[in-house]
Amino acid sequence: MSGDMHQRHHVLTRMLASRLLRWALLALPACVVTRVAPLQAQQPAATAGVRGTVVDAVTGRPVAGAVVQALHSDTMVARTLSDERGRFLISVAPVSAVRVRRIGYRPADAALTPPVGEVTIRLTPLVTLLQPVAVRANARCTTGERVAVAHAVYEQVREALLAEIVTRETRSARSRLVRYRRPIDDPARPMVTQEVVVDSLHDEAGTFRAARTPALFVQRGFATEPTGDGAGERAFLGPDTELLSHDLFRQTWCLDLAERDKDAPTLVGIRFTPATRRPAIVDIDGRLWVDTATRTLQRIEYTYLNLSDAEKSVAPGGRIEFRTMPNGAVFVERWTLRVAQPVGLRAALSVFRGSAVSRARPLDTGGEVAAVQWADGSSWRGSLPSLRLVARTDSGAPQRGIMLGLAGTSYAARTDSAGVAVLEDVLPGRYRVVVLDSVLHRVDITLPTPLRVDVARGPEVTHTVVAPTRASFVKNVCGVDTAVQRLRRYDAQADSLAEVTIEPGTTAVVLMRVVDRTGRPLSGVPVFDAVTLAGAPPLTTPRAPRSRSDADGRLVSCFAYAPGETIQVLAQPQGGEVQGLVHTLTSLLEAVVLVVRR
Repeated sequence: MSGDMHQRHHVLTRMLASRLLRWALLALPACVVTRVAPLQAQQPAATAGVRGTVVDAVTGRPVAGAVVQALHSDTMVARTLSDERGRFLISVAPVSAVRVRRIGYRPADAALTPPVGEVTIRLTPLVTLLQPVAVRANARCTTGERVAVAHAVYEQVREALLAEIVTRETRSARSRLVRYRRPIDDPARPMVTQEVVVDSLHDEAGTFRAARTPALFVQRGFATEPTGDGAGERAFLGPDTELLSHDLFRQTWCLDLAERDKDAPTLVGIRFTPATRRPAIVDIDGRLWVDTATRTLQRIEYTYLNLSDAEKSVAPGGRIEFRTMPNGAVFVERWTLRVAQPVGLRAALSVFRGSAVSRARPLDTGGEVAAVQWADGSSWRGSLPSLRLVARTDSGAPQRGIMLGLAGTSYAARTDSAGVAVLEDVLPGRYRVVVLDSVLHRVDITLPTPLRVDVARGPEVTHTVVAPTRASFVKNVCGVDTAVQRLRRYDAQADSLAEVTIEPGTTAVVLMRVVDRTGRPLSGVPVFDAVTLAGAPPLTTPRAPRSRSDADGRLVSCFAYAPGETIQVLAQPQGGEVQGLVHTLTSLLEAVVLVVRR
């Protein structure tokens, strides 16, 4: 670069940094800067724990969400968060000093001299988050005032990331978590199906956690290799707060300021890109966004690198959103991840064999915190709506005591005396309403209704549905026999065949499912069912099979059984031995599960 070019570049860089600083001063409230004395070189005598309050050195107001680290001989022995009143308590011993850190403030150290009693830690607010700092980055990364500003913002982001980690360590909570999985066959069409699971967690180690340590992320990247179980798909991983706050992050990725978000003028973004091209592993680049007005971490966005053309076609990447509570807790409120899913068996096998994927479709996975209840009594509820379902018969009468749910999800509720069921915290999307019958559920059968609902964020919505019944299911599967049936059964006392009369509509229907010992359904297994004659030895060899199990291991027997009769079900998987069970019918619809060994 010539001397003139170099001088113009230097002037432009200084002008950019000056404008950024002027903008920040306008966006943030003015603060008085005071100096906090560092720890004394000679450590004082240790105390038995410490209690105190963290306040703003300018306003005197309590500071929530500050990370308080208890030190002894320069080694951290415990850490906690200040609450909404700025209070903290560390009961471990011995403690010779505390170090307090919070996004938007200068770190403060305080030496403790017994007897301590209660201490007050005054944090000095930063005038701006964009003050350049000395850069200790990878030698392969570019430098300059813009990069120095990015590192200054990153230092503040690390404080917020640390607060999320300490929240998981120290804040006992109950949370309601909604996880989802959405295969997308055609990105041009709206999503029509999704699998959703609602969990209630207690004292879990966070909502979103990565499956690798920071060191393993640096070494192996953000995707796993196929396990060889036949699934043929590798798993993509997202970064978590442990990685993003670790020293290895700044050593492995280069930092710079991101382009401003015009719709959010108070947000500042940090762009991170790999310092070294590593084509042998799946890598990431992305942005971390912080709100300079509220001084809170907002979100992380990232995309995957070093993928095949088919994998890149679905725009794979993820997003992690954070929420900061008045009580100081910081948690991951929502996360999304889009990856490439191989299309067809050939594509799956190509991944399994380590070759490139030729065709792929998007697969969206993620989760959201619906509600949190902390041990200190504070709580939070998200924006997921409730779905109110009103079940009616064909004549308009309420259907009481039936279980309504959404297909492919764990959402379910029983109707009350008015036929109303309320499903809470429903994730936005399109669903089909189904009836969850207690008998049919044993063989994994639900009764679909004609109602499909589109759920969006907002107030509770109400839909009316005419729900099918067991009787309608039997009618659809086996038809209706209006004639009296006379069946011949063995009479043990008379040692002869006797006639049994079954009135119309009283024939029992048997649902069967064949599974292995792990509960996985077995298809194509021949099954024979028959009445077990009183006094006759059990069957050991199946006769001509009544039917074969379908792809889900299920089959239905509409043979004319009478309630109270005992039946025997036999199955013989290919290459396996004959196995069976004996079951006594107690109702007009029975479900049996036959577990077989192969």
